[in-house]
Amino acid sequence: MTIEEKLEREIENAIRKMKKFGYIPTYFNRMRETDGSIIAIKKLLQKDEISGGLATLWENNSLDLCMESIIQNPEYKDLFTSEEIKKAKKRIDALKQ
Repeated sequence: MTIEEKLEREIENAIRKMKKFGYIPTYFNRMRETDGSIIAIKKLLQKDEISGGLATLWENNSLDLCMESIIQNPEYKDLFTSEEIKKAKKRIDALKQ
């Protein structure tokens, strides 16, 4: 299994868990269908604001399921720039304060 496939599987598992508490990341899923998961994540990280989806996951004490958390796994360091990983961490840290 490639690292890209592993990331895809982890995202799919996270989405299944989100559905259990009633959240479906519709916008993210649409982006994934159009661009693929990696490009979708990179596009979302280019935005400055915290997404509604991330806020919903925070409200449900499920930040571990967000793409910002998932991409911090050292296994995925070659798929994202250090700047993208820092931005993802910064978003999560902002919500935890």
